Amino acid sequence: MNQDIIDWLEDHWEKKTYTEEDNYYFYIVNSSGGMTYFPEENTLRLSGKYFGEGYEVQIKDLTHLIQLEALL
Repeated sequence: MNQDIIDWLEDHWEKKTYTEEDNYYFYIVNSSGGMTYFPEENTLRLSGKYFGEGYEVQIKDLTHLIQLEALL
């Protein structure tokens, strides 16, 4: 797990933990989509009407995550 990504997300995204197994961060991009980051897999899932079923990408580092967020 990349701690600098987690530290940055804590200040910018909403953490969701419905159960002990659910540990992810969610960011609403707009009314039609959002991004979900799963720290254990270091995976970002983009979802919404423009992504169909969703699109997943492995995050390289904090800069990579911020660049993807900026694209949306």
